[in-house]
Amino acid sequence: MVRGLPLTTTLILWLTATVILSSQTVLDRVCHPEIPRAPCAELRIESGRVIWDANAPSEGADKGPYLAHLHALLAPREAPVRELRSDRGWRVIQTWGFTEPRSGLRRYYLYFFSPQGKLELKHDGNMNLATIEMGRLFRTETELLVTYGADSHTLSQTVDVWILPPQGAPKKAPLEGKILRSIEPGTAELLPGLWVENPILEGEWLRPVAWVPEFWEWVESEQRFRKRGSRRR
Repeated sequence: MVRGLPLTTTLILWLTATVILSSQTVLDRVCHPEIPRAPCAELRIESGRVIWDANAPSEGADKGPYLAHLHALLAPREAPVRELRSDRGWRVIQTWGFTEPRSGLRRYYLYFFSPQGKLELKHDGNMNLATIEMGRLFRTETELLVTYGADSHTLSQTVDVWILPPQGAPKKAPLEGKILRSIEPGTAELLPGLWVENPILEGEWLRPVAWVPEFWEWVESEQRFRKRGSRRR
């Protein structure tokens, strides 16, 4: 029994949660009227998990646990799967949803809530997301958020970085399209930062054929990244 609630109320809540987690609920579906026989792409909740069934059966995937308690804060046709909180109070929620216009392609979204509880930013991501890291990544006072995603067209993993200030909207670092290789905490002689690589894309399918390594060091006093140097390999 839940402390403070009658037994009957506790049983009703438990049964309701059990039905929701064990059933299927379709959050969103995209079909193509011009192709009547083509299967629809579907985003649904199944046994408490977010399931993505795309146009091809092989693309169906378990995208993580469905965080039902967060849904009211977000777009109704998106599924929240991850929540992060920083020491200073930043709250970031990741969801899955369809792209706009509604082509049936999937996309992740990030909602940034400030320490004051205000929604400061909604970020439209790409089709895949591998990792999110948030906090004082360089052991400085500044909190950062780093996402490490995968681009389905180039098969390369790209990075996005936000600086999380005590007040106001997050500031995005100029690192779009680069591939994250490592997060370096720094030493007594070297500033902390990120090793990234710029892909050189060629061919009809824009596949990477070479990479340009760069180190973007974090300058705490200036609250920004700057490129230390690069070389081609």
